[in-house]
Amino acid sequence: MSTFKITQNGKDLKTGLTKQEALGQLFVVVEDFTNNNYVYDNENETIKSPSGQIIAKQGDEYVSAGDDYFEVEEENNEED
Repeated sequence: MSTFKITQNGKDLKTGLTKQEALGQLFVVVEDFTNNNYVYDNENETIKSPSGQIIAKQGDEYVSAGDDYFEVEEENNEED
């Protein structure tokens, strides 16, 4: 079974997730790890910039928030 991870600028933040879990947690991670006041609007399932502009919608696999780039990626599951 494939596992997925959420990265910030290429650095792993959360690993060992199903794709559905990763997509469900992506926006919370963006809000928690960005220093640019990007906000997760869970009612509308969007990420908003400090100016209120929607920059991502639920189902997106990546978010570009200022200088930060968050992405859901499949993990390399190499077997020994």
